[in-house]
Amino acid sequence: MKMRLMKKCLRAARINRLIQPVACALADDKPLEMDRDACMRVLEAAHPDTGRSAIWAERLPTQEKSKIQLDVIVPAYNAEATLTECINSVLEQQTKYRFRLIVVDDGSTDGTAALADTFAARENVLVLHQQDGGVANARNHGIRLSDAPYLMFVDADDRLAPGAIEQLMGCVAEADADLAEGGYFNFKEGYRRAHPHKAGRMQPMEAYGMPWGKVMRRTLFERAGFPEGYWFEDSVLHQLILPGAQGCIGIADTVVERRLAAQSAGHISRGNVRSVDAVWVTLRLMRDRKALGLSNDQAHYEYLLDMAALSQYRLEGLDEEIRKAAFGVFAALVIEESAEGFATRRKDRKPLEDALKNRQYDRFRCWCAWS
Repeated sequence: MKMRLMKKCLRAARINRLIQPVACALADDKPLEMDRDACMRVLEAAHPDTGRSAIWAERLPTQEKSKIQLDVIVPAYNAEATLTECINSVLEQQTKYRFRLIVVDDGSTDGTAALADTFAARENVLVLHQQDGGVANARNHGIRLSDAPYLMFVDADDRLAPGAIEQLMGCVAEADADLAEGGYFNFKEGYRRAHPHKAGRMQPMEAYGMPWGKVMRRTLFERAGFPEGYWFEDSVLHQLILPGAQGCIGIADTVVERRLAAQSAGHISRGNVRSVDAVWVTLRLMRDRKALGLSNDQAHYEYLLDMAALSQYRLEGLDEEIRKAAFGVFAALVIEESAEGFATRRKDRKPLEDALKNRQYDRFRCWCAWS
């Protein structure tokens, strides 16, 4: 804990940028002994891949001409304590754009279902109840029942900021864009921290890798939704959904207010073998990319480097052999794509890239520790 706090302070002071290259250079440069097949066996023994493809069995049907311009999808599981606040933040939006709220109760065992039903009589609210299928399944259910040209996702413990729909929909309407995204702030009792967004045009892969905080054209989900049966299902956005976006706009203002739970997803997953899904969902979505005819490009290569590092954070608390195996799989993926002629254009990622291409686990871990 003390070491983690010290590193956090050094990052805040940007001193870590001076320490990182020196520490990486001093780290052991011995290549990982396990080959890719051996790495896969280690991961399978720890937690087998039980997830499913993100590609729809049937292509998302084209919606009929709809009077609704935006569907706001809220998956809810045991969210009784926060759902009313979330729903009211959506329904109280002041906007000229017609929107509908779709609440998907995902087999809740508390009072979520009954609470959601109290809003069901409203003209612009649709409440669905389903067996517990997970957040990806709940989002997919909402997508398939939507008929508006644009979609928005809001988590049941978050709040839409006042004016969020008007601002985001105004951006996509003016520019005929596929996506608009804004800033957010995290909050809990006695704490609030803003994360403003860069305003203006942006590349699709510059968008957040999470579904909240944005509106997206529904046709982006025409061929694929969220992969079910995995943790880290949001990975589908950068792998399959956003690469097809034409026109992406950022706005500086806050559009979503993110509630910090007492036990965040990061804390819950730490040390849990299901964190191996960080590898499985990446491999699954890369197979889906090929099936959909998506070619590798510079943006995807940079994304892959970031995912290799992020996977180590997600696997914290698991046995060293599992973390090494995950590294070995990501190293193989980076080596394969770099053979197509890709190389990082980000100076700060060069030591990370070198460690992966040379399969140097200790240097990779050192880079992650000080990044």
